[in-house]
Order: sequence, then structure tokens, then C-alpha cells
Amino acid sequence: KDVMLYFSSEGISTTNPLVSVTFKHIGSLFSITLMNTSYGTDINDIKEIRLVAVDGNDGWAYNSAVGGKNFDLVSGEFLNTENPGSYISFKAKSSTLAKRDTMTFWGWYPPLSNVNWPELKLELIKTDGTAFTTGKGANNAVNSKPARTAPTAPGKSYYFFAVWATGQSYPLEFTN
Repeated sequence: KDVMLYFSSEGISTTNPLVSVTFKHIGSLFSITLMNTSYGTDINDIKEIRLVAVDGNDGWAYNSAVGGKNFDLVSGEFLNTENPGSYISFKAKSSTLAKRDTMTFWGWYPPLSNVNWPELKLELIKTDGTAFTTGKGANNAVNSKPARTAPTAPGKSYYFFAVWATGQSYPLEFTN
């Protein structure tokens, strides 16, 4: 629901204070659309979905912990980013995803400077905090996206699409 922008302007004249500024994005918008491809089963007790590092890498995800960090307007950088996490989460708008229906999860996250995301997998989290599935990930690549070769950029939108197919060994997987 929140997007952070900032701007700066120097040398403003007090006699002619008209200023033109350009807003800069601090973060990026992320969307995960999940389709329940099951014909007979709703998914119940959904709390959130997560993008998680396949190898457990905990140095890529910013803002996955409770609370936020401080942004230095002068340097244009977040402060205290020494302990980045291993996932970013997206809260569910409903705890149930009906059969043959879709749910879109939205999140806004600032990227860590000069950090490429590792190979990622999805985890669907229940209201009790446990995962529905973790998927294969890594070399089997059923539930993973390859590592990024460049950092995510502020001001961009990133979209992920996935399916849940009850009856499969690993029912949660990316579709593109």
C-alpha cells in the first residue's frame, strides 16, 4: 500500500523559490499471482507467500524482518543493512484460495545495492507459520527461478506467476 519516493534540490533562491524536482523511487513493486489449478480442493489457512533463497543464502533480502530501516536522504542509501534476510514475504488478502481461482500477492521492497538475488523458490505459508510446501528448487528447478545476473532496480515492477496443483509431489511451482 505504500511506495516511498524522495527528491532533493539545492541552491534554492529565497527571492525566486520556484523549484522543479524529480522524484526517485527507493524500492520496487513485486507481484506474485498464484492460481489454484485443483479441480476439487480449495487452499485454506493461507497467511502469506514468500520468495526464498534456494540455498539458504541470507544476504539478499532486505526488509523481511519486522520493522523497517532508516533511509539517509543525503547519501541515498538505507542505513543498518548489515543483516539482510533470506526471504521476502507477501501477505495474503484472504486465507482461502478457491479451486480454479487466482490470488495476487503484492509487496514493495527496497533493493540492496549491488546484490544479485540468488536462485529463488516459493513457499506458501499457513496461518500457523508452517509451510504448505518448499518444492524441489535447486537442480530440479520445479519451484525455482534462476539467480539474477543484476540487482533489482528501484522504480521497477517485477511479476511472478505460479500454480498450485494438488496431487503433485511438489504442488507449488513457478509458471514462467
